[in-house]
Amino acid sequence: MAEIGRVVTESSDIAEIYDPLAQEIQKLITHDRIAINTVDLVTGTFVRAVKGLDAPGRRPDEAAPLSGSFTEAIVNSNSAMLIQSDNIDELSHQILGLVPVYKAGARSFIGVPLVSRNEIIGALHINSINEKNYDERDLSFALRIANQISGALSNARLYRQNRLVEAQREALIVELERSNQELRPICPYRVARPTGAAAHGSKLHAIIGAALQGQARF
Repeated sequence: MAEIGRVVTESSDIAEIYDPLAQEIQKLITHDRIAINTVDLVTGTFVRAVKGLDAPGRRPDEAAPLSGSFTEAIVNSNSAMLIQSDNIDELSHQILGLVPVYKAGARSFIGVPLVSRNEIIGALHINSINEKNYDERDLSFALRIANQISGALSNARLYRQNRLVEAQREALIVELERSNQELRPICPYRVARPTGAAAHGSKLHAIIGAALQGQARF
């Protein structure tokens, strides 16, 4: 368990640590597929990092609807769940979203919530192709693992958001400078791109900041 804690602190990008993390979890809970799903309650979707069995519609980085999924059941109950079934009809009535993973070969399913700062940010899924492969001890281990990685996942989400904001900022700078170039034949005044300390107080950066917050009026 300590090794999992070490792995999750190695990078703010979950993609960089996912393989070694899955390997460490394998030492505690044998599995044929493992997924870390992050949820977006605004759009009603979730995205996963996956290692193991290939399930169409449940592949890495594919956004999937939260409705009817195992992740939704975990988020709504805010509790760990253990499902073990060899009957696809029974499973489809219980958790429809598990059917693609069942068709890929899984028969035992563990799901636990990932919680950071009292907010459910996703779910950890651990699957096995063996029937009745897990018990309460495995469920307990999964909960402890989830506690270890929740903070790292929250940091990774913040890292992605910051990268997105920065990309939007740079795109807006390019667009404003392009517009400035187009206006030069009409307007003899040149708007210089600020550098150094002056950049922090420049009107250009003020416009960029306001635009990113949806407050600018052009």
